[in-house]
Amino acid sequence: MSRNKVQDFEPFKGLGTGAFEGYQEISSSSTGYTKYHREASSCEIWQRLLNFEDKSSPFHYPDTLWTFDDGILIYPCAQAQSYSLYDLSTGAKSNIDLASDDKIIRRIRLKDRVLIVEWCEFEPYHQLNENEMVHRHFATAYGIKQIEGYHWNVVFRNEWKIHFLGLPLNSHDRFFSTHTSAHYAIYMWQNNRSAWGEDDPIEALTIWDIASPSPYRPSEDPTGKLKLPAEGPRVVRRFSFADLDFYQIRQSWAPTVRCLELDEGHIYVIQENHRWLVGQQASEYLPPLHHVKTTGIPFGTGPMWQDECGANGDTDISFCDKQSNVRSPNIAPCWRHAEFPYLTITEVVDSDAGVVLSAQHCFRLEVLSFEITPRYNMNEPQYTVSLRYDLWPQVLGKGKLCGDERFIVGENANQEVVILHFDELEFRGMEN
Repeated sequence: MSRNKVQDFEPFKGLGTGAFEGYQEISSSSTGYTKYHREASSCEIWQRLLNFEDKSSPFHYPDTLWTFDDGILIYPCAQAQSYSLYDLSTGAKSNIDLASDDKIIRRIRLKDRVLIVEWCEFEPYHQLNENEMVHRHFATAYGIKQIEGYHWNVVFRNEWKIHFLGLPLNSHDRFFSTHTSAHYAIYMWQNNRSAWGEDDPIEALTIWDIASPSPYRPSEDPTGKLKLPAEGPRVVRRFSFADLDFYQIRQSWAPTVRCLELDEGHIYVIQENHRWLVGQQASEYLPPLHHVKTTGIPFGTGPMWQDECGANGDTDISFCDKQSNVRSPNIAPCWRHAEFPYLTITEVVDSDAGVVLSAQHCFRLEVLSFEITPRYNMNEPQYTVSLRYDLWPQVLGKGKLCGDERFIVGENANQEVVILHFDELEFRGMEN
């Protein structure tokens, strides 16, 4: 496979960022953490990290307070002291009102032109025990609509309560979620506070239909008396402890859930384990190398789907025999271990353009690579480009990359959103 590198280009005027190889920083916008640190409490990650001999590295990364999808970036802007919407294609920016002044933001996510804000109230709802207070938690959905060509409008769509009682703000209770334009799914994992000696954590998985707009806001109606029965989001399915056991996704005290995914009729639970994991929630039974698994469950009646890759390897280090270029929620994410012992922590995939940008690390070794694949042959990259090493801390402060063939969006160590732009990519051949 021939290897090529991207030529240097001049930086944009007035930015003073210096030239990168084939990309430039076009925006470094403070995410307003000075203000939003008080008004945000991101969900806790599992207490698991990679450790080998005297080296360690993250296995999980905390959520960001910004979100990106289909060319649209939404982030808390320090200058505006509010959330802002940034259209990377046109450069248009606008402030949006998420009423964040009276909320504690837990998570924010944009997908399919629907923005979901998971949040809780500042004031506790009631006292759970002598040490903990419970806050009512909600999810609010907004529709992102383009108007007048280059302008965007953020419109309230609906709202629902994501926990019947509420959750404390601590380092123990966790929840994972995902959504499409029509559905929302949430998995919760909580310490068992039973006074009757029950020890296993409390787990719940719930799927909502959020397709119907509704002006009703449960956060403004504590008694629930104003809600109409057929109005707004509704629960499609709840999974009991027995259901989670049956589908082999109950986590207990050694959780392996990495994320959730949805399609038009299934919820997918993606789990992951690694031989070098340590920590309070690491399993006693670790895989030989790296194990990924996805379990698909229909919203209604039907068989479940499982796909997994144990990737035990052999003497020839043929680590995984699956096609690592497949990206689908019903296929185990083998791309995570495609370059073992490197772990791919995040990637940007633009299938239409045949572009994959991946970030891989093996403890202190870090690599950002850029693959360009011709559309007539999507099995083997035509170009593989290793980007500059100093780019890693500039965009991977939270282990998350977004973008497409034109842009890369990440966060640096200073809690700033950094946007890199690939400009007029030109290649010159090099020896293999």
